[in-house]
Amino acid sequence: MDSSHWNTVLFPNNKTYLRVKEVSYSVEKCLKTEVSTTAFNDLTNFLMEIIELDKTASKGWSYDRLDEWQDPVYKLIHARLKKYKFVNGGAAMGIKQPVDAEFWWGIYAVMSHVCYSVNMETEVVRHHASAWERSQALIKDIEDIIEFKSTETILA
Repeated sequence: MDSSHWNTVLFPNNKTYLRVKEVSYSVEKCLKTEVSTTAFNDLTNFLMEIIELDKTASKGWSYDRLDEWQDPVYKLIHARLKKYKFVNGGAAMGIKQPVDAEFWWGIYAVMSHVCYSVNMETEVVRHHASAWERSQALIKDIEDIIEFKSTETILA
């Protein structure tokens, strides 16, 4: 990786500093969120699933078949949110989310904000990026999370 794009991130224990590649706010938030081994391993499976979806993602700009790519990706994330007992509207009700649900909520944010990813490469205005360009950015964001979280102690 190009070392000119590295930052220092403070993890939740307020003691561990790690030099990481420049990342979007959503990715950085995931890096700072604790996660169990099971939920972390699910992220690796999720990466394999989105790589498979990438094969059919449209390269047309301006929302061309965007739903055909993003709907299945969101469905995969929703399955993980359900698995880890995410409570929709929990914050408004004062409910603390389980650690792994909070982590997967962060992955949802990464997907929702993929147009603003530092990994986004497009020749058009970001919000007109193709499904394939968004997919490529999401894959790189998830790879970054996996790479940098694997150097951190994962909860048992």
